[in-house]
Amino acid sequence: MEACRYLRLGAIILVLQTLSYTVSEHTSCTPGFDSELYVFKVDRVNLHIGRRLGKVVFNDCTGRTQTLFNSVDKRFKVDMDGTLTLKRQVTLHDGHKRFSVHAWDSQGRKHTVALRVELDQPRHNQHQHLHHPHQVDLLQPTQPNVTEAVPTVPVLLFPKSFGGLRRRKRDWIIPVIKIAENTRGPFPELLVQIKTSHSKELKIVYSITGAGADQPPLNLFTIDAETGTLYITQPLDREKHAHYLLFAHAVSVGGSKVEDPMELKVIVIDQNDNKPVFAQNHFLGSVAEASKIGTEFMEVVATDADEPKNCNSNVRYTILSQDPLVPNNAFSINPVTGKIMLNSAGLDKEKNSVYILEIQAADMEGWGLTAFCKAIITVTDSNDQAPQFEQTLPPQPYVTEAVPTVPVLLFPKSSGGL
Repeated sequence: MEACRYLRLGAIILVLQTLSYTVSEHTSCTPGFDSELYVFKVDRVNLHIGRRLGKVVFNDCTGRTQTLFNSVDKRFKVDMDGTLTLKRQVTLHDGHKRFSVHAWDSQGRKHTVALRVELDQPRHNQHQHLHHPHQVDLLQPTQPNVTEAVPTVPVLLFPKSFGGLRRRKRDWIIPVIKIAENTRGPFPELLVQIKTSHSKELKIVYSITGAGADQPPLNLFTIDAETGTLYITQPLDREKHAHYLLFAHAVSVGGSKVEDPMELKVIVIDQNDNKPVFAQNHFLGSVAEASKIGTEFMEVVATDADEPKNCNSNVRYTILSQDPLVPNNAFSINPVTGKIMLNSAGLDKEKNSVYILEIQAADMEGWGLTAFCKAIITVTDSNDQAPQFEQTLPPQPYVTEAVPTVPVLLFPKSSGGL
């Protein structure tokens, strides 16, 4: 009996130890991300809106699959399942972009992790392409959200003619070559290779003509006469030339024309290399002190030389400071139009007749390069003071008006009367 009792006691202790270990193991879960750094590889420098880059994983120890995330860089969005996508166009000027993402656990505690988006290149060509943010678009479809291997040199073939040149021109789509401005080289930089189907039977001499080749700006584009390889010799500036139209030629060694000239369209991809510029450093405006809230009374204007209708030239306005501060936030600005309006009541010309606002304009929809100006606002009188008379002369004592004197004729006295 005694032995059985000890056996039962041992079994109970073993169960308690197991339960204690299980509970301890469960409570040891610490909410957080499953990595200290997430690295997302991309295949190009220019990343477009809506592109999916990957996922981050956050465990809050409750089994939830939906988490509230917030990206410090507002061009990136993290969905509640951890999927990272692009809200705005992003250009990896240095070949990479690093930022942070916050998440909140079930207790409301904030957790932060670092993310890095970087250009993925093969090792043998990595150094070269980190300095080549150009993109060749030959109208070939790509698979979305897939990291692609860097392709070999794109090849352009002269179009085949069916039923004459006119028929070919009608059916032929002009090849488009896209190159980012401000590439750093080294130069000459290879773009595409041009070939003719007759190269197997004839020795071909290739050449190009057009603005940027044999016309100003001269020799910006060159071609290897034997191989047909097209090069660019220096950085491009989209603000000077947004596109080029070249013509590729193929003739035999004897000079006989082998192909009709082929059009090549080169489009220069805009980079955010221009700051917004205000039309003036100081803008003057005035507002009546009794104006209604919401009254627009002046406007500031900034322009950006980057590509129109592009995120790089999309300017947003914000008020950075107000002097004097009373009333607080007296003015607001339309972030798109730059129009300034009255935001609160309480202007009093007798107390503060002039306000100075410092205003910022930022491209990339408010997240890019910045410029600054001042708005000087004069508060005008609303005639809200009743007129008062001031006594400037001392009071005069009351004087009884004198009656004018009248001559009096007196009869002479006589002792005897009349």
